[in-house]
Amino acid sequence: MLNCYQDYATGHLSPGEFVQILGILETFIIRRFVCGLPTSSLNKTFPFLYRQAKENNADNLVDGLQMQLIMGRQTPKNADFRARLITTALYGPGQRRANTQLILETLEASYAHREQATFDNLTIEHIMPQSLTEWWTEHLGLDYDTLYEERLHTLGNLTLTAYNSQASNKPYPEKRTLYLNSHLELNHYFDQVEAWNEVVIQNRAEALAERALTIWPYFGRDADIEEALNAQNVTGKTPVAVYVLRQRMETHSWREVAIKMLDALYELDPHQFIEFVGTGPTLINAEPTQLREPYLLQSGYSLELKLRASQAYRLCEAAVIAMNLDNGDWRVECE
Repeated sequence: MLNCYQDYATGHLSPGEFVQILGILETFIIRRFVCGLPTSSLNKTFPFLYRQAKENNADNLVDGLQMQLIMGRQTPKNADFRARLITTALYGPGQRRANTQLILETLEASYAHREQATFDNLTIEHIMPQSLTEWWTEHLGLDYDTLYEERLHTLGNLTLTAYNSQASNKPYPEKRTLYLNSHLELNHYFDQVEAWNEVVIQNRAEALAERALTIWPYFGRDADIEEALNAQNVTGKTPVAVYVLRQRMETHSWREVAIKMLDALYELDPHQFIEFVGTGPTLINAEPTQLREPYLLQSGYSLELKLRASQAYRLCEAAVIAMNLDNGDWRVECE
């Protein structure tokens, strides 16, 4: 950010571009939080980010930054972000509560009400309360315990209010009266909702998730453009070596890059490597018969050798991110 501010101060970034960069970084962080991606790798991501963005596009820092944060699947795509936003337990202690408050406040601000409410005295409210009373267990139905476990801290069951202490764990009709006295656009939703149940929680979460996609967009790039961005530096080039944490390994093909990278990552942390394979990369399989041209890796899994340069490169990138490493921890040397 200091580098970006220097560019802004010297006229190399316009005010609009500077604001765009802030939005891109917020989108990157919010999407990763919602999708449960680890923060441990970010202290390796940010120190190199400005330089990498410049290398991607020296003439347009905004485009270069977007490109870098797309590479290696570091930024969750729309389908994953939307699905997780509906089902993930967002609310929690410490930073989780602060992040959830930011999400709710930003959703509220997105309605652009002419008399925008201030957020100073607002807190997060659970509509289905954290402490269920007899009224709630009766009205939520026979599976109230499952609903409580799965939906309590999710987006569909959360709102903002200044009446948190008054609402507490009261029955929904009493809570609804308080919500309808609110000046918040988020709470106008309850005007048409006379009962609170699993279907309503799901519907509200889906509506808010659709709005969130427009607030924190996926940088406006579709899958084909993303693939081209990831592949543009490797297609047509011959790799002569791959570096992993400063270890140099000679290579003669992209399939050899993939083999040596995956074996090195397995040796580095077998447990995390197996977790990565468990996420379902299609080019790695425990059953070699499921692959057209299998190669047995040191981990005991098989790699599909019938792959393009871009596929090999993206597979390595995905493995690096899953292992909590960073793009700065590996590179391929080409002729």
